[in-house]
Amino acid sequence: MFNTKDRKPCIDLYSLDAVLLEDLRERLEAQPALAKFHVRTPAFGPGGIEVQEIHRMAAHSVKARLLIFDVRRLTLPRLQAAYNKLVGYNRADLNASCHSVLVGDGPEGFLSDGGFDLFAPLLAKLRLDYSPAAFFFDPFLHYSHEEHLPMGLDYPMEMLSRIPQRLAKYFRSSASDLPNVRRYFRASTYPLAQQPHKALQRLEHLRQMLSRRLQEFFPDQATQLLDLLGPVGYSLPGESLSVRIYPFFFEETLCRLMH
Repeated sequence: MFNTKDRKPCIDLYSLDAVLLEDLRERLEAQPALAKFHVRTPAFGPGGIEVQEIHRMAAHSVKARLLIFDVRRLTLPRLQAAYNKLVGYNRADLNASCHSVLVGDGPEGFLSDGGFDLFAPLLAKLRLDYSPAAFFFDPFLHYSHEEHLPMGLDYPMEMLSRIPQRLAKYFRSSASDLPNVRRYFRASTYPLAQQPHKALQRLEHLRQMLSRRLQEFFPDQATQLLDLLGPVGYSLPGESLSVRIYPFFFEETLCRLMH
């Protein structure tokens, strides 16, 4: 009964992370090709974003043409019921008049044991649960097992703004919190006319940094894994959903879906 082909130029973002929501929203609103699209996010106050706010958005989601889900391990247990409702309302239209895109942190131990092969069962599950058009792995959401240990369902909210320890060494300590890092790669402190050029320069620096990390963690696969940084992503045998790295070609991917 909620299935509708009468979709509006709306993009809905779902997350408990205000920092990620800001990054997604500003990236989308800066795209001339998406100028006619209204970006909707959960409302939040001093206490952060409540899960009930995601539930509230579900009934309105049937008008959106794009649904972007934050599916990181840290917050997904709290959001699963709301996400099930959202997908249920939109399932009949997914990959037709509506698309879903996922941003997440990947399997817990792939950097230390198993490599990118561990993505295969995760991608298979995400494909069944969300029928996504694309999945983006965000390195700045991926924490080690030791960093996750103190959390669980009652995770401290500061974990949403703390840069993973393995990446902190690449940034000055005064700018190594996640909100600053997100703004840095958007070049948001520059005048509007300069931001696209400056952001591309900084994205190239990020590409070089992550390329070195791939060489360090996966020396035998580093050349093939460079596809992660490309427009199509890295494909695993037998899995149709590829792994891309956020934010490389993120806006371009969404523009293609919407047009």
